[in-house]
Amino acid sequence: MVVTETLSAPPVEFDPAIRTWLTQAATRQGLAHMDIVSGATHDAKYMATLYPSGMVFVPCRGGISHHEAEYAAPADLVAGTRILAEVMLTLAHS
Repeated sequence: MVVTETLSAPPVEFDPAIRTWLTQAATRQGLAHMDIVSGATHDAKYMATLYPSGMVFVPCRGGISHHEAEYAAPADLVAGTRILAEVMLTLAHS
């Protein structure tokens, strides 16, 4: 079997201020968090070249994402949404 690379794109470094706000929101809400790098081609990767951007990831069972077996617990989805909402309100009032 021969594998041919058809796409190669380096990860994007998101806006430091937005990353800080996301981390602070998670801390204030008492949520575990860590910085990660995503090499996936999310829309935010392309938006980051035009506007300050960031991403919120939530844990998926077994670490599986971008696959039909992906599952995130409702509580984790709620937590991610709360972080996003807090940062959006921060940005709206700055």
